[in-house]
Amino acid sequence: MITRLLAAWFRHDIDRLVFPDQTPAGRALFTEIFGTVRDGGLLGLRGGCEDDLLACARRLPWHLRPFLHEGHAIGHAGRVACSLRRRNPESAFQTEANRPIRFLSYGYWVAIAERYPLPSWPIDGPRWRDEPQHPRYRRLMLNGLGFARVLLRGSFDARVARHVLHAVAPDDRPALLHGVGRVLWFLHLGNPGALTRLLERHPDLAESLAVGIGVAVCFTQVTNLALVEQTFDELPARLQPWLRSGAGIALRFHAVNDGEAEAFLERNLAEPQRSWYLAARTASLASRGSYASVDWYYDRLPLEAG
Repeated sequence: MITRLLAAWFRHDIDRLVFPDQTPAGRALFTEIFGTVRDGGLLGLRGGCEDDLLACARRLPWHLRPFLHEGHAIGHAGRVACSLRRRNPESAFQTEANRPIRFLSYGYWVAIAERYPLPSWPIDGPRWRDEPQHPRYRRLMLNGLGFARVLLRGSFDARVARHVLHAVAPDDRPALLHGVGRVLWFLHLGNPGALTRLLERHPDLAESLAVGIGVAVCFTQVTNLALVEQTFDELPARLQPWLRSGAGIALRFHAVNDGEAEAFLERNLAEPQRSWYLAARTASLASRGSYASVDWYYDRLPLEAG
């Protein structure tokens, strides 16, 4: 019964997400991305296996595939949380591929379950004790939690900031704020002027938010890298190192996660985008080749090319 209600939410509520600070072009991009998330969510709720997911992903352009994986992981997390079996959602997967996306999406589910409310599990709860990857990726769950808490409220102000950061340990705040930064771009998609005004109201949070904004600007516009640079030019000058760090993380993620994406980037990366990418690659190699290692994603920012 709960999974049927969740399926109805994926079909209808996602399509009704409307944010007034998006431009018309931004709204069109938002609809495309969240329609892909919705399709993945429905597949996850139906219990579609990893092979089904990969087959669906291959039919999509490479820049949309991560969003299908996000949606699938949210739906899968909801299905697991609402079942009688006390397990964590990652136990169903055997491969490293798309694991960072999955942990990000488990954080989305925690926020969805807070909002409605629905069954869930604490990010550091007992269901994760037997998951060897949890210590490595838990801050990605916090990132997803920050993203979804703000998305489900549709705005960000001092009151929402207090709610999002409530009872969060100081060492975990940057990860959560990176997620908030990502969703702030979606709420203002195509409108860096409105986003700049929001950042000016939160100067104490702006650097961490800018990392997430940089990730999202590049992730959503990765097939038009000139537009990424143009968007950054319209955001505050003092935040450029953090914005570029986020963009480098997004480029590195695409390159290691999808061969078609890597080929596109190798053909099309020019300066300054290549420097952003090289900074992230240098940091990832320093972390033993792990492109999603929290050692560099969250603890060594802004990134510098080596």
